[in-house]
Amino acid sequence: MNAVFLDNKEVDFVAIKQNKKIYFQVSDDISNQKTFDREVTSLLEIQDAYPKILLASTHHDEYQYEGVKIIDIEEWLKL
Repeated sequence: MNAVFLDNKEVDFVAIKQNKKIYFQVSDDISNQKTFDREVTSLLEIQDAYPKILLASTHHDEYQYEGVKIIDIEEWLKL
């Protein structure tokens, strides 16, 4: 796994296995709109069809924002 930089924006991790990718952004707290926007913008700028996931301490069920999965990190760690 390695970080990707897009126009001064960073995606924290890219998992690659065979010809498949998953992009991960990780944040502690995305309850502030400015923080949420910063974290999700990098993922939204990626123009491919691979999954994009934002892991954060949401304490909510998984949901999607413009194609980005927002997953509570504690739930994700249980998988």
